Amino acid sequence: MRIAKIILFLLKKFSLRRNLEILSVILILVVLSFSELFGLLVVKETISSITSDTNSNYAFFNMLNKIFPNQYSNLERNVILLIFITLNTLFLRTFSIWYSLRIVAKADNDIATLIYQNVIYQPYKFHLERNSSEVVSLLTVDSLRVGDTVRNILQIATSIFISLGVVIGLLLVNWKLSILSFLLVFSFYALFNFKVKKTLKIAGKFITDAWDIQIRLISESIGNIRNVLLDNNQIFYSKIFKKLNRKLRDKSSKVIFLTVIPRYLIESIGIVALSIYLFILSRQGVTLENTISYIGVIAYGSQKLIPSINNIYSSYSDIYYAQASLEKVLKTLYFPDKEEIEKDVNLKAKKELEFEKIEFKNLYFNFGKNQKNILDNIDLTICRGEKIGIIGSTGSGKSTFIDIIMGLLKPSEGEIIINGKNLYGNSEEEFIYEWRSIISHVPQSIFITDNSIEENI
Repeated sequence: MRIAKIILFLLKKFSLRRNLEILSVILILVVLSFSELFGLLVVKETISSITSDTNSNYAFFNMLNKIFPNQYSNLERNVILLIFITLNTLFLRTFSIWYSLRIVAKADNDIATLIYQNVIYQPYKFHLERNSSEVVSLLTVDSLRVGDTVRNILQIATSIFISLGVVIGLLLVNWKLSILSFLLVFSFYALFNFKVKKTLKIAGKFITDAWDIQIRLISESIGNIRNVLLDNNQIFYSKIFKKLNRKLRDKSSKVIFLTVIPRYLIESIGIVALSIYLFILSRQGVTLENTISYIGVIAYGSQKLIPSINNIYSSYSDIYYAQASLEKVLKTLYFPDKEEIEKDVNLKAKKELEFEKIEFKNLYFNFGKNQKNILDNIDLTICRGEKIGIIGSTGSGKSTFIDIIMGLLKPSEGEIIINGKNLYGNSEEEFIYEWRSIISHVPQSIFITDNSIEENI
């Protein structure tokens, strides 16, 4: 699935309010873009004022200068403007980062809650067929990738608007040199991304799978700690953990390296290119007095532009790297067979079901179309007050039959009639919840939560 499609499906799961908040961030970034543009022009005017105290070539600056008292020189006026625009840009950047992170936290919570609901509302059969460690990994590691993706999207948007402001400002100052510089930076990042894109995707898929395996290993070893200690298997599990964890950390380090190194490369290339340009001008005997302001603006603009473009690249790489996790999250968010989540079955407000009789008619059960029947043509009636024991060898279907009685598993064929009502009848949607609510169940393996005895009861 393409990254753009994944992001679109994720955004569809956000509420209208959350999407409006994301849109409000974009509007703030538009203002920030203009602030960066104006700041670049002010830097150019300030540098020009150092070498020549003449009026600006831009009518807008000449209008602003009229606001200041006559005793201020052009340099002093431009310095005041530079301080003001720098503080204004600082405020906008700080606010946009703070606001964006708040939205990311909310969006991450929204998606994580939806994932948890979609999993916990799945039919019992789903949980029997799925490894619990995969679910834990989905709700911890993979769901965090969603928050990271939203943060990266906003980071890309921030960097794009900052870059636009800087590029427009550079074009107004010296369009030829600006286009050359921009093409150099853009071409470098595009080529680098083309070279490492496949590597990032493979590494992301490996890390996602490795997290699942590692969580499963931890669950199995700690959950079965009695046998681990009795059989002296600590070294066995430690070796597996060390080998897997080493590969996972190596892949993670490789991803970090590939997302960080382009900035240092392009900064070095830029310095070398500027040095060569100055060397050529000097050899040609060109005076640098008229060129110094342009070079200063290019240097200032590059200091803004290169980190922004690098942020775009690294954020996009992070999204691409998280693709495997995002696909797992999407599959969970769009599960087709979840039980009613939006529908609140208020059982307390209803009269408690008075059990009289349960009948099983021509009951069959298997876990799939091509699977052997675990229960085959069961016909049984149990009346109120009767005490029933179910006897059978291991694997004969005793636990499965109990799960069917409790309404956790739906029979493949046949009917379950309770007090004359079909448990899975189309007109009795809430009846199964009423039936479950009056059942008391003592499982083979007792699960105790980390709460008080009262809360466990």
